[in-house]
This record gives sequence, C-alpha cells and structure tokens, in this order.
Amino acid sequence: MPTSPTQELRRNTRYKIRDGTIRLHHPVMPALNCILIDISEGGARCKMDTSSLDDFASTAWRQLMSSGKLISVEVLAPGLTQRCMIHSDVRHIRLSEENALDFGLKFHKPDTMQLDAIQRAIRAYSRHRDRQPFEAPVETIQEVPPTGSTVMMKRSDSTRRLDAPVVSTPQKPKTLADAARSLWKGLTTPKHKPGTNYRGMKIGEILMRMGRITPKQAVEAYEKARSSKVKFGRYLVRQRLITPVELSRALSLQTGLPIVDLANVTLPDTVKTTFPLEMMKAHSFVPFNQFGLEVYIAVAQPLSKEVLKTLETQCRLRLKVFLAYDEVIEAMMASAFFSQE
Repeated sequence: MPTSPTQELRRNTRYKIRDGTIRLHHPVMPALNCILIDISEGGARCKMDTSSLDDFASTAWRQLMSSGKLISVEVLAPGLTQRCMIHSDVRHIRLSEENALDFGLKFHKPDTMQLDAIQRAIRAYSRHRDRQPFEAPVETIQEVPPTGSTVMMKRSDSTRRLDAPVVSTPQKPKTLADAARSLWKGLTTPKHKPGTNYRGMKIGEILMRMGRITPKQAVEAYEKARSSKVKFGRYLVRQRLITPVELSRALSLQTGLPIVDLANVTLPDTVKTTFPLEMMKAHSFVPFNQFGLEVYIAVAQPLSKEVLKTLETQCRLRLKVFLAYDEVIEAMMASAFFSQE
C-alpha cells in the first residue's frame, strides 16, 4: 500500500531529544547504550558512547560500525516498560569533536507493534513540552573517496530542540585525513588478558578477546552462519577460523566448565547403558566415564538445572559436566558403542 503524504510527513518529522538513550544489540558483542540525538518514526540519529565499556569492547564496536550494517536497536524512554527490538540500517557515519561516532539509523520495516513503541517513546520524550516538533531539514550527503568508509553529513543549524534552543559551537576545521587518523588511532585489537572475567560474555566477544578472530570476521561469520542455519561456533570451525579446541576453550571461559578431549578417551562399558540414546540425542551429551557415585558427561552446551536433575534421576548418580566439541559428541552417539543393539 503506498504511503500517503501525511504518513510520509509524520515519518520525516524529527523530535530533538535531551538525555535520550538508544541501545545497540549485536549477537557477538555486548549491548551498547548510545546517546539519542533525535528520533522519528523512520529512524534516529545517535552518538556512540563507549564510556561504559572497556578498551577492547569500545574498539570492537567502533570497528563493527559501518554504513549499511544491519543491527538491532532498543529505544529507551521514560515510562516505557515493554521491550521492543527494531532492526535498523546504519547510515551517515561521521566523526564528532569528542572523537566519538555520530551516526544515523533507518528503522528496517517496523511492524505495527514496533511503530507503536516508537510513537510511545516520542510521546514520552516530548511530554510536558510546549514547543511543537520541527520539520527535519534536507540533509546533504557527501560521499567519502574510496580511501575510507566514513560519510560526512551536513545539517542545517536552523533545527530546534523541543526542550532547549540550539547553542552553536564553532568547530575547528578538520581535513578528511585528520578525521581518519583520529578515528582509527589506537584501534588495534588489545591482546588477551588472562585475568579477564569472561563469565556471561558472548562467544564472539571471547574469541575476539583471545585474539582468534577480528570484529569484522566475527560479524561476517555470524551473518553467514545465520543464513546457512549453522551454529556460529561450528561455522567458525568449519571455515578454519578457529579450532575445535579453541571453541571449547571459549565456552569454558564463558561457563566455567572444564574441557575434555573425547578423542583421547577410552569409554568403559559401565557407561554404555547409563542413559537411553534418545535422551542423549535430545540434550546433546555423552557419558564417557564413571568413578564411584559420579558419572562424567560431555556436553556441547551447558545444560539447565532442570535437565541435570532429570539426568541424575535417570542414572541415580551425581553428574560431573565437561565441555566437548559438538561434532565429536554427535559422532560418538552415532558409533556402535552406544547403538541400541
């Protein structure tokens, strides 16, 4: 259905925000709160604020941001209790005076519920304001030469806030070369620090901190793994970006579980009938040893407390859980040792 002139005008009407926040999400990176500059039903303009992150996460987010990148965003506003994620295209990246990144977001085909959340956020930010929303001026986009990927954006100074007048600040002229040097200075990936607490981090971030993959490789691998419906870690192994041992090591850092190399394990007959094969396949685990009242199992991913309790009830033994590569676990389950015969 074509968009009416009134609807198009609403989408292009921008509301200036003070003390606004928008949260960026990516499957391989920690969530990042950014400063919300203005918002409309079609998109938003933001400034990247990495003050809450450490040097590595700040560096990785800067490297991930590029024009045309598809990310998920969450609009935060006073009084909003319902969480709503919106896919957005990154647009118009430029370097600000504080060496931060200013960028635009175009909301990617928001549905009715998402549009309602955006409208409620706009109303929440503009509530108790006497001034009317301003019309967004026409923006002039200047493409950067092939030497860089930054896009410079010029904006009319006639725009006004809902809450305060704009105070014009003289800006020091900066050449494209100066901007590029300031932006990418010191953005080399920091080395892995053994004392870092990795519990709860995403696998992609852990592998980047270990120095095994770059932020660009992590994003590209995730997108290709999702399109091919393959697990992120398995895709990295298949593409030989990491080894199965490195993936297990990352999972161990994330969960705190120990690692077992099933290739060097001789299975005792005592574990052959400990669990039904259907149960093992349902939860992707294999028992590989038994010692006294404990049975050792290898899992591809941590199991929930409910599943662990069910397994202990099944075998009437205590469980000791180890991590192993999922394809090795699948091969062991398919072997003659665990066959029904």
